[in-house]
Amino acid sequence: GRVIPVEYNVLFCHFSRITTPFFVLLNTIVVLQHPFSYYSTLLSYYNTLFSYHNTLLAVLQQPFFVLQQTFSRITTPFSYYSTLLAVLLHTYSYNSTLLAVLYNTFS
Repeated sequence: GRVIPVEYNVLFCHFSRITTPFFVLLNTIVVLQHPFSYYSTLLSYYNTLFSYHNTLLAVLQQPFFVLQQTFSRITTPFSYYSTLLAVLLHTYSYNSTLLAVLYNTFS
């Protein structure tokens, strides 16, 4: 077979000594990153779940919002008439008091 020159063997040993710490560091980073990757996936899952619930709640809330808007439209005229009646009652009360005072004054 072919014999590998000693110079290449020595060079490979030096290269191996230089690169080994980097490989160890890389493997350590990969191992340390695993739990974070797991938690990231878990958080993403919960985020999707809450987003789904949020959308569901918004859809369920919609009819109540429409109902509230409808009631608001129905009650607005009554509120207007109620204010108008209060003003008329006030005026009537004022006129009736004025008439009573005038009646008592001239009788």
